[in-house]
Amino acid sequence: MWAIAKKDFKVLFYSPIGYIVTAIFLASMGIIMYLSTVGIRAIDFNTVYEYIAKFVLPILIGLLTMKSFSEEKNKDTDKILFTASSKIAGIIIGKIIAIVMAIGVSVLLSLVYCLLYAKFGAINSRLLITIACFMLLVVAYASVGVMISSLTENQIIAALFTILFLLLPSFFSFGTGAFSYLALSEMYSLICEGLFSINILIALITFSITCILLTYVEMIRNKKLN
Repeated sequence: MWAIAKKDFKVLFYSPIGYIVTAIFLASMGIIMYLSTVGIRAIDFNTVYEYIAKFVLPILIGLLTMKSFSEEKNKDTDKILFTASSKIAGIIIGKIIAIVMAIGVSVLLSLVYCLLYAKFGAINSRLLITIACFMLLVVAYASVGVMISSLTENQIIAALFTILFLLLPSFFSFGTGAFSYLALSEMYSLICEGLFSINILIALITFSITCILLTYVEMIRNKKLN
C-alpha cells in the first residue's frame, strides 16, 4: 500500500501535473480571497475552503485520478499490478493516499495565506475543523475518481465523469432523501457554516469506503477476465 502511494506520489511530481494542480489550487484561493476582500471587505477562510471544495477541487481530483487505473488498463500493465506483492485493496488505497498527499501539499502551502491574514482577524476557531474535514472530503473525492478510473480505459472520460459527478451538487439539488448523501460538497458546506455534525463525518467515511469496495469488486472482475 505505502509502496504504491509513494510511487504514485512521485510520478505526480515528476510530471507537470502535480505542479499544475498545486498552482491552480493556490491561484484559486488567491482569487477567492481577493474577491472576498473587494466584495465584503473581509476574509473568512472557512468560506474560501468551501468555494474551493465546490468548484476547484472537483477539477483537480479529476486531473489527478484520471490515470489511476485507466492508464494501466489502456497500456495493459494492470496485469503487473495483479501479480505484484501488494494486494488489490492495498493498491486501491495506496492510489487514494497518493492523491490525498498531492492535495495535502497544496493545503499546507495555503496555510501561508492563513498566517499572513491572521493578524487581521481572518482566522477563527472553526478553521482547524474546516481544514481537517476538507482533507476528509478529499479522501471521498479521490475515492470517486479512482473508482471511475477503474471503469474505463480512457483517461479523458474518467476525468470528465469524475468532474461532472463532483460538480453536480453545486448546481442541482439532490433533495433530502437517500441521494442527498451523494452531495458531498453540500455536506461540507454545512461544516464550513459551523453546523458540524458527527453524522456528516460518518456519511463521508461511509461514502469513501463504499467507493473503495466498488473499485475492489471491479478490479477483481478485471483480474478474472485477464
